[in-house]
Amino acid sequence: MMSAYLMRSGLNPSRLGAGSTFSKCFSTTLRISAASSFFKNSQASVSLTRYTELRTITTGNIKSVVGQRAEPASNPEGKVSARIQKTNLLNDEWMLEVQWEDGFRSKYPYIWLRDNCQCPSCFHPTSCSRRVLIGDLDVSIVPVSFSASKDSGDLEIFWSDGHKGLYTSLWLRERSFSEDTRESRRQMRSPLRTLWGSDILSDLPMANFHEVLREDQALLEFIRKLEDLGLVIVRDAPIHQEAIFSLTNRLGYIKQTHYGVSFAVKNRVTPNNLAYTADSLDMHSDIPYYEYKPGIQLLHCISQAKCTGGSNNLVDSFSVAQQLRELDPEKFQILSAVPVDFIDYGVEEDGLNFYALSQHPIIRVDERGDIQSVTLNQMVRDSFFNVSVEKVRLWYEAMLTYSNMLCHPNNVISYKMKEGDIIVLDNRRVLHGREGFRMIEGTRELHGCYWDWDMVKSCRRVLQRKLGILKT
Repeated sequence: MMSAYLMRSGLNPSRLGAGSTFSKCFSTTLRISAASSFFKNSQASVSLTRYTELRTITTGNIKSVVGQRAEPASNPEGKVSARIQKTNLLNDEWMLEVQWEDGFRSKYPYIWLRDNCQCPSCFHPTSCSRRVLIGDLDVSIVPVSFSASKDSGDLEIFWSDGHKGLYTSLWLRERSFSEDTRESRRQMRSPLRTLWGSDILSDLPMANFHEVLREDQALLEFIRKLEDLGLVIVRDAPIHQEAIFSLTNRLGYIKQTHYGVSFAVKNRVTPNNLAYTADSLDMHSDIPYYEYKPGIQLLHCISQAKCTGGSNNLVDSFSVAQQLRELDPEKFQILSAVPVDFIDYGVEEDGLNFYALSQHPIIRVDERGDIQSVTLNQMVRDSFFNVSVEKVRLWYEAMLTYSNMLCHPNNVISYKMKEGDIIVLDNRRVLHGREGFRMIEGTRELHGCYWDWDMVKSCRRVLQRKLGILKT
């Protein structure tokens, strides 16, 4: 299996010495049958056959899956029509069927239609909120009669509870229960991602600080890149601590942690975080000891000293997790099933005492098996391990395999920040580390803060509406 994987990745196993990191990584890839019995009933169990390549990019000789869904959505509707041609009551199915002018057919459950009546009595027009109480609904509700306007195609339904429901044809068509509609809505929430490897270094996603602050299109492109790749380097920011506040104000608000509204990464005499030293930092995500860790991290280079080392290492953990899933599904399953404790306690410079503790699997997947987040931080992983003793060794074997893959040259990039650079990264996806450094002259200082994805995605949809890209 190892040799086949290496050859598929463009690597020659005979050229990897027995002592190499990658060789060590895969020499410990054991097929332990016990793992499947420990985890076969886990909710994290996924089927590899559900994953297809929607599109691919070459990442240092490794092809990366882009998007994670069963099949690419077809578009059987073609040019979408919002004019109703014919309606039928399907009382045996408790549904209304609509045939559209373009030939497409949609079905709408009666209870859903009554729940979502758009008349002012049922739906508040300015707060855009449903007024109908859930307890007032009746799953046995049926239409008494209905009519469609010849001019607008809008639908009126007279319900068995005495209410007259109003529905525009465009509103109905946009809310079809088709797979295409559901997939479109999923992408509105979270667009498909492009997975990457070391080849991204030749074409790093960039944005200009002043353009993002000044132009809506530039801000939208910045957000799209961040959602797609999980990484954007904003160039030419002013070299002072107000810069990340100015950038934040363009989108919304900072997510505050016990390290404050923002934080300075520089050497401290008595550091309460390893980042405040000159030591090397392992690949990690930030604030893993929060139940809801910050979605996005910003690091602004205020001062870059003359020093040896000090480069930032970055890796797309989703891309590597997908490689692990294909290489060894059992190890992927272990890392997505076993909960891991993360902890942080101490005293901040302002005197705040903190004790943060939370638990996450290393790889979190959703109900479809799509990777949603990677939470990894060796520095603050707790020594308490909330699993049975039999699973501990299996977890370490899986973790070491994944860790070595994260550090493989085909996957990781190294970037030494210039003064005025702001690295913006998806804290759920892009792990970052640092080479240890030795000061020769000057000071090294980064200024950082966090954002939440909900805020950034909201800003993206507002911009899409403003620019006429998003209609609903």
